[in-house]
Amino acid sequence: MDMADNEQPAKPKAMQIIPLVILVIIGGLIALNYAGYIDLSKIAQSYNEYSSSSKFNPNFRNDSAIPPGKCPVTSCDTKVCCHSTEYDPSIETNATVYAVITYERCDCPNDTNPTPVGIDTQTPGGPYKICECK
Repeated sequence: MDMADNEQPAKPKAMQIIPLVILVIIGGLIALNYAGYIDLSKIAQSYNEYSSSSKFNPNFRNDSAIPPGKCPVTSCDTKVCCHSTEYDPSIETNATVYAVITYERCDCPNDTNPTPVGIDTQTPGGPYKICECK
């Protein structure tokens, strides 16, 4: 038997180096994270927040929902209209809007009850009043 029959074809040098380069980059990112120079959790969170366009995704942020500095006159001014319906992939059915949020300093919109049902302190940019639709 000839030794040449059992040998595998030689891979190009670049194909042998690429996996090592990827491992070095990943290891470097992890080391920078542990050293405190970067925060990988914030990078992952940013990706999750901006990779989805569904209002029903808990990681979705829509900072432009209420125009800055303006109090909404109707619920539609918050870019979410009362009693509108939208498909919610998390429960695989349509969901209807029964409340909207507005700045804490603002009155509830005209098409909602004048007394807020609560205060949202979790949404970035808040606190916001939670106004129940009429």
